[in-house]
Amino acid sequence: MRASLLRWNGWLLLACLFAAAPVPAQSLTPQVRQPQATVVVFAAFSCPYCAQAAQTLAALQKRYPDALAVQFKHFPLGLEPEDLLAHEAALAAAAQDKFPQFHDALFRQPQRGLGRAVLDQLAEQAGLDMVRYRRDMDGHVWRSRVEDDRREAAAFGVRATPTFFVQGFKLEGIPAADVFETLIDQALAKAASTAPPSAQQESAHATP
Repeated sequence: MRASLLRWNGWLLLACLFAAAPVPAQSLTPQVRQPQATVVVFAAFSCPYCAQAAQTLAALQKRYPDALAVQFKHFPLGLEPEDLLAHEAALAAAAQDKFPQFHDALFRQPQRGLGRAVLDQLAEQAGLDMVRYRRDMDGHVWRSRVEDDRREAAAFGVRATPTFFVQGFKLEGIPAADVFETLIDQALAKAASTAPPSAQQESAHATP
């Protein structure tokens, strides 16, 4: 019963996610226009386990370059204003279509901390419009968005980072890559079985 409820909550999360497109986009896979499988991750940039999980997600993106969508949800660990800064900076980067590269840069910096000076340096290295970025940061333009993600996490029973929803299934901690692959492969097989005959033929011809 609990597993069924968790899966239902996961599907509801995916429905909410795509019913109202996020502004700005927090997709790690903006190049995937018609995903056949989706991973939603709730994570904190100060969490070392999330940094490790980000490597797993990067490998999955390479394995399924045209089929997998990965969406990021902000779930800062602390309650102090400085705990929110990295997430605000990531959203400022997303507003300038730089979220994936800024996300990766943040997870490469845990040993240095993520104070404002480090965030500003990363933003400049990512090629952000610094005037716009500083305006967003100084005015805390995106703080309410981070809080929205926190409330969404609470609604779906997320209590730790990282937490994933893979095709409606909730996974916590750092699952092995093959756990993700099994769920994704199942989604791809289902998508292939329900595709129109013409699409199935095109897929067959495209397979080496």
